[in-house]
Amino acid sequence: MISEIQMTAMVTGLHTGLYKIDDRILEAMGRIQRTDFLDDQYSRYAYKNVALPMISERHIIPEPFLSAMMVHLMGVHKEDNVLEIGFGTDYEAAVLSKLTKRVYSIKQQNPLGKAMQQSKVNNVLADYKNVRSVVGDGIYGWKSKAPFDAILVKQAVLDEPPQDLIDQLSPYGRLVIPIEDKDYRRAARDGLSQNA
Repeated sequence: MISEIQMTAMVTGLHTGLYKIDDRILEAMGRIQRTDFLDDQYSRYAYKNVALPMISERHIIPEPFLSAMMVHLMGVHKEDNVLEIGFGTDYEAAVLSKLTKRVYSIKQQNPLGKAMQQSKVNNVLADYKNVRSVVGDGIYGWKSKAPFDAILVKQAVLDEPPQDLIDQLSPYGRLVIPIEDKDYRRAARDGLSQNA
C-alpha cells in the first residue's frame, strides 16, 4: 500500500503539485491495520489503492493515497490539536493520532449506517487514546474543543469554507476542505440536460 501511495504521488504530481507524501504519514499509515476500519467483506482490498464502500452507506472510504494526501496537506505537528470531519470510518483519525497530540473526529453519518458500523469502529478507536469521536453535524465544528491547529473536512462544500470552521482555527491554523464550484456544477448539470 505504501509503495502504491508513493507511486501515485509521483504520477499525479503534475496535476496536484504534490510529488511526495511526508514520510511520517507513510510510516503512520504503515502501522495501522486498515482492515480494522472496513467491513469484513472488503478486507481483501484493504491495502489496495482503491476507494471502498462503507457499511450501509452511500459514501465511500477514500483510497489510501487520498487519505495520505489530505493528511499531508494539513501539515500537522506532534503538539497539534486537530479536528477531522466526514462520512467515514475514522481511519484518517487513527492516522492523525500517530502524528498529533489530540484528534477530535465528527462522523457525519445517516442513521442506518451509524448503528451498523459504529460498534466496530468504537472498538477499534478504543486503542487510540488521543482520539475522541462523536456523531454529529461537522459543518459547525466542535466549538468546545477549539481552537484547532488543523481541520480536515472530507466532503465537498459549495463555494467557500464554513465560517464556523474558520473561526475555530488557531492563529496560523490550516483548513483542508474540498470546495465545489457552483458555476462548474451548473455547467455540468446543464451539459448533461442538453445531452439527454
